[in-house]
Amino acid sequence: MNPELENILGRIYNLYFKYGIKSVTMDDVSRELGISKKTLYEHFTDKDEMVSQVFELERKKVLKDLCEILGYAQNAILELFLINRYFSEKIKNYNANVDFDLKKYHFNVYENHKSKALESMYSHILSNLNRGINEKVYRNDFNAEFIARLHVSRLVTMQQSEIFTMEELLDKSCHQELIIYHVRGIATPEGIKILEKELEKIKKETGK
Repeated sequence: MNPELENILGRIYNLYFKYGIKSVTMDDVSRELGISKKTLYEHFTDKDEMVSQVFELERKKVLKDLCEILGYAQNAILELFLINRYFSEKIKNYNANVDFDLKKYHFNVYENHKSKALESMYSHILSNLNRGINEKVYRNDFNAEFIARLHVSRLVTMQQSEIFTMEELLDKSCHQELIIYHVRGIATPEGIKILEKELEKIKKETGK
């Protein structure tokens, strides 16, 4: 992707997360970015394609960030906590209208984005399980593919259920509890030691 287009998509992404997708027209984008509508239509045939490219770029940025996390996480268990911190920072300024608008007004883009997100989530969790097994911080007596699917299912169910409030879902401690629950079910004694040490560290940092 050329730098000019990437810059345009990034700025449009910021507009969407500030105002919502529906309320940001092509005219708004043209005015806010200081470029002509003719230039916009050289890159996008319509708003639907623009929305699709915006979210595809964001998805790729997230994947790149996650790859970096994989590189400096000391082990599989700490990797989970680092990823939790990463997403906690990303959703601090979360605008629920974005998901609502995406699903209602750009459903095909929404379905495609959701499908790729779930596939990526499953892939990273499965990779984490295999890493943990190789590092001997996870046991090797469980079906990794099943556990990966189960963990994805838990994450999705949490987001879609009416049991958790939006405030709880946006609080990193909510997903931290899920990590603890997940790790305790599959960790070796060595893995439990790493988990307990990390929880103690978090307790000192947060005072909780």
